[in-house]
Amino acid sequence: MLPEYKESTFEEQDLHCPNCQWKGKGYDAVVIDFFGVVGNKEVHCPNCDETIGIILKDEHESPGESTDDVNIQAD
Repeated sequence: MLPEYKESTFEEQDLHCPNCQWKGKGYDAVVIDFFGVVGNKEVHCPNCDETIGIILKDEHESPGESTDDVNIQAD
């Protein structure tokens, strides 16, 4: 199973390629986004192109959809 990373913190993550032993940060890796077709992005080694992880898109609430928001309407 490939390691999973959060989109918001990925660039600062320490990465390692088990295929060629490359080590680096998320910003050094090759990220492949399938233009919104799937909910994740693949992380590839910049040295040997091995898939080394998956970036999970962060869940963001839309404005007004928080469960903490209470709408009170006066009659």
